[in-house]
Amino acid sequence: MALAKVDAANSDVKIVGDFDEMKALMVQHGAAEKRTLPPHVVGICSDNRDAKIMSAMEMCTKGCKIVSVGASRDLCGPLRAWCVEDTEGRLYYLWTLKTANTSEQFARPSEWIEYGSIGCSHWNQFLQAVNQCRPTKVQSLADDKGNIDKDRIFKRDPVFRSLATIGMDWYVIRRGFVVRFPQVPRIFSKALNAEHNIAVGETWDQQLASVYATAQNISGDTVDWTSVRSQIAVSQGPCVPDLATHINFVRRYGGFPTMSQLRELLDFFNLRLPAGRQVSGSWIDKLQQVPMTTEFSIPNLVVAVFKAHACCDNFYCENGLARYVTMAEIKALSTKNKGLALEAEGILSNLKKVFAESAGSKTLEYGRVSIEIAEVILGKEKKKTCKDCSLTCRHNYVCSLTRYN
Repeated sequence: MALAKVDAANSDVKIVGDFDEMKALMVQHGAAEKRTLPPHVVGICSDNRDAKIMSAMEMCTKGCKIVSVGASRDLCGPLRAWCVEDTEGRLYYLWTLKTANTSEQFARPSEWIEYGSIGCSHWNQFLQAVNQCRPTKVQSLADDKGNIDKDRIFKRDPVFRSLATIGMDWYVIRRGFVVRFPQVPRIFSKALNAEHNIAVGETWDQQLASVYATAQNISGDTVDWTSVRSQIAVSQGPCVPDLATHINFVRRYGGFPTMSQLRELLDFFNLRLPAGRQVSGSWIDKLQQVPMTTEFSIPNLVVAVFKAHACCDNFYCENGLARYVTMAEIKALSTKNKGLALEAEGILSNLKKVFAESAGSKTLEYGRVSIEIAEVILGKEKKKTCKDCSLTCRHNYVCSLTRYN
């Protein structure tokens, strides 16, 4: 079966063609069926795009294009619209809530969410944003208050109105089938995205997330990185030429075996990476070459430098490509700035322990201070020291505890 071929990283696997085979078998045996679902009951599957959080700006941009050319029930239908029944723990509802909290442009998730999308996710979330007249930065969609002009869109396009109110036609994968074959949503998401990759493309950060997710799904005490590479390469995304570099970075600085460093990096990117931001494979390759020995090891600082570079202001970018941290500055981490880098590593390690012992997620708080410390070591922040950044962070943390207690 196609599922077995993907699991084995078979060289004959064709992820889009095998999608058709799996779809036919699932429909034949009652594991998937067509349903018409209103937008508010379909959230986002946490396995969609390897757990990369959706960008609100990308959602609005794609929605704007459909508003411009007109909606189609057939093209916006079960050919691409696939979703999964939510888990007993409502994992997909919670993931949708997490996504919505990243931007006011997203619709507020409904308590009635019963499904998680693995295809047409941007489109369905846009329909719900229109229904709620959410704020938008796309001028052609906005009314005089800066909110999506639902009445105007509905008046101009009856099909759009029907899709937004009655809902799209979906293929729904039953929960029981996913319990038996938990990798199915991820495989389907990659197949549907691979079809879109012919024109659009899988992003570099999504490929990093794919490395994480694929490695996590391989059983055993060691990771077969050749298998990881084969499984990801089947989608034929445009970032595949950088795949070896991404894997090398993960192997050295991902925090194996728990992958804690990579998970922390991806969580921060999910919250703060600007839409459309690019980081070159050659830059990541230079970063992963920072030495790691018994005498010199700075994994926390390396990850902080990655955050600083990828999430820099647009001023430091060229056509969306980050240019903030230079190759020379990376090299200096283990040469002329070696002593300062080791000092910063100790401070970051201690701060991480402080945040780990506190309640709730501190991804943003730790991410911000780690970037500040990285900028000090890189020579971009002249007025502070690493200790200054640490003390300010600890002071703010203590104040927040006092405020809430």
